[in-house]
Amino acid sequence: MGEGNPKVSGHFITALGTDFNDKESQLVFGLGGIVSFSKRTSGIGEIYHSPGKKYSLDPDDDSEDSYSAEIGLIGIRFKGQNISWDMGAFRPLKYWGEDFFALPFIKATYIY
Repeated sequence: MGEGNPKVSGHFITALGTDFNDKESQLVFGLGGIVSFSKRTSGIGEIYHSPGKKYSLDPDDDSEDSYSAEIGLIGIRFKGQNISWDMGAFRPLKYWGEDFFALPFIKATYIY
């Protein structure tokens, strides 16, 4: 079996997000990838998709809301000894208007 390419990796994302105030949950799926530029930096990209159905946690609520949402994310990862920093931007793939481009993000991961 091959060892693969240590400079490129891909991943599949599945999650269940829940709003406990409204007692609703939403499935989210995604695909992502990481490309190493050097020992300390990598490029990251992900696309998230919500299939368009909300699930109620309230047993008496039988309504179903439908919509679809896609979000794209792109950024750079700086890797240190015990901590990595992700910086980039994300945006809905359906355009929100002429003045909106993307929202920035910064994320830190500590490995102990």
